[in-house]
Amino acid sequence: MGCVTTDLSAGRTGRSMSLAGLNQLGLLGLDRRRSGGRMRGRNCGFKLVFGLGLALSLTTHAGAAGVAATGRPMRGRVVDQSDKPVAGARVELFNSTTTGPDGRFAVPAGTVGFVIRKAGFESKFVRTRSIREWTFVLLKVSEPPPPVCSDPTPYVKFARWQGQRFLLPKVAGVSVGPERWDIDYVERTHTAESPRRTLGIAHGLGMSWRSDKPEAAWVWDAVDFRETVHAVDGVEVLAARGVDKQGLRWRVLGTVGEVAIYRDADEGTARLFDQVMDGVCIVAKKGR
Repeated sequence: MGCVTTDLSAGRTGRSMSLAGLNQLGLLGLDRRRSGGRMRGRNCGFKLVFGLGLALSLTTHAGAAGVAATGRPMRGRVVDQSDKPVAGARVELFNSTTTGPDGRFAVPAGTVGFVIRKAGFESKFVRTRSIREWTFVLLKVSEPPPPVCSDPTPYVKFARWQGQRFLLPKVAGVSVGPERWDIDYVERTHTAESPRRTLGIAHGLGMSWRSDKPEAAWVWDAVDFRETVHAVDGVEVLAARGVDKQGLRWRVLGTVGEVAIYRDADEGTARLFDQVMDGVCIVAKKGR
């Protein structure tokens, strides 16, 4: 089978461009180079190397999650600061379940970690090997949610897609890229030069674009992880950020069908991107 070439020339759009765009920003971590207006794999071994790496990653995390583990489920309870049960909280990472009316939940035997999420609370990341007490207290969100847009004029908007909820501001030092779209998504990148390479915030809209949550591997590998879930104008907005073992930053702002995300950013670049992410406003339902 021959090498695969992804066309990035003018007038050619599609899902392959989306993957190439994410790769340029370090969201896929693929080693590629530009050639004649196209993004090409370095050689035909690219597909094999990527495939083996992906398989190894999935095997490692699926194994850690105990997906195939047998035995009695591990059971827990989620409460608020007043010891009242928190019903309807999502318990997810490698597996997914929801707390009942009494705040109780069960995860498969062998599950090594999960995130507990509920609108109005700070999310809690749990590594099961380090805990003895299976009652988890969620703290009320202390930071304000993204505001509803009072005047959308100065923000960056998608021209060819309806239903946008996140409006990103223009920030000095961050370049706004062109709109790219396909039948089921639209995207653009907001880029900046870092000491190592060009990095960017990828902003996409469409149910098939990507998950509105951080990748499980990012959360698991983070040495510093923070996340909140807000209810804003009838939608849940998840705001997560982390720092990996190399000191590189990532951040996700997501709701169902839309997400803005960056990763692999050094501290200085992350500080610049955070001016964009912190300046996001939410389009009111009547303004959509």
